[in-house]
Amino acid sequence: MEYYISYVAAVVFIFVFRALETCSAKQITIQIPKAKPSDDGWYGYTELQSCGYSIGNSSYFEFSVKTCTGAQVALMSGPMDNYQLYEVVISGMDNYETVIRKYKGGMTMIRSHGGMLDCSAFRAFQIHWDNGVISLVRKCRLGKWLKILSWKDPNPRPIRYVGVTTGSWASSTWRFNQNVGENQDTLQDIQFETRKQKGPNYYYTHLTDYQYKMGQQTSITFSVKACSDIYVALLSKDTDTCTMYEVIIGGYGNTISVIRRGKNRYNYVKKPSSPADCNEFRSFIVSWPRGVVSVWYETKVGDWQFLMSLRDRKPIDVRYIGMTTGKAASGTWKVAL
Repeated sequence: MEYYISYVAAVVFIFVFRALETCSAKQITIQIPKAKPSDDGWYGYTELQSCGYSIGNSSYFEFSVKTCTGAQVALMSGPMDNYQLYEVVISGMDNYETVIRKYKGGMTMIRSHGGMLDCSAFRAFQIHWDNGVISLVRKCRLGKWLKILSWKDPNPRPIRYVGVTTGSWASSTWRFNQNVGENQDTLQDIQFETRKQKGPNYYYTHLTDYQYKMGQQTSITFSVKACSDIYVALLSKDTDTCTMYEVIIGGYGNTISVIRRGKNRYNYVKKPSSPADCNEFRSFIVSWPRGVVSVWYETKVGDWQFLMSLRDRKPIDVRYIGMTTGKAASGTWKVAL
């Protein structure tokens, strides 16, 4: 069988724990407790946008951290800590080794040795990304910044989100400034409506009509206000007739959510659920790293719950995205850029 279906949230969300967050107008402080060990070694990141941090047009992240070992920063294309990210591990292995990885838990691309963290004092760092060059910079005692290591990715990914963790090896406290200001250029969400369609067929609104560019991302975040039948097409080409994954959230009168391989094809995944709402916007994430198509929904601000997942052993090369509410409902959409 070509498809392996998994409803287990552990595909990406193993070890995700709720950080204790204290947000102010200028500075954010996050306390992350030491997580319980996982049988398969996975760990989760606290994504910083939930506390007000936004990359905007910046190409670096400045922060201070107080921990004994293993301060990890994920530079992500999407808001989920899937495999498609850059991972900077500061003084892991009992405050000894610092590395840069191209994937979560992946192969080390470059390393440096020496302890830079302190259990009882904050240490300041910057992580830069520019044209595929990932660099870690440390603030020294005299106030000067010293580059620790740097690595260039020949096939760079877009970086839109930042996550932090110390996993199961330590607790930690992080400090950083909100990167949102009145003078900062920020991208606005795409907003559009889909009408209830008539006739034997249904058609997708393609995000390219709104100048949405995919880049190398493997997830999309959006909100929608609709009574049912929230359709998302992950397309290989910019047409409704191409090879695609079809995700339906709250279909069949807001009773079942499904994942298909092809438009109006067999339901490889069926999950009883009622996530749609006629009167309020509901937020969702659809991701597709390495052929694993997964769906999450937001129960409250910053709290994402796993809904369903499909693992495709012959992954589709997703290049475009379409959205519709088909023949059963109308909807108002907001798509995060």
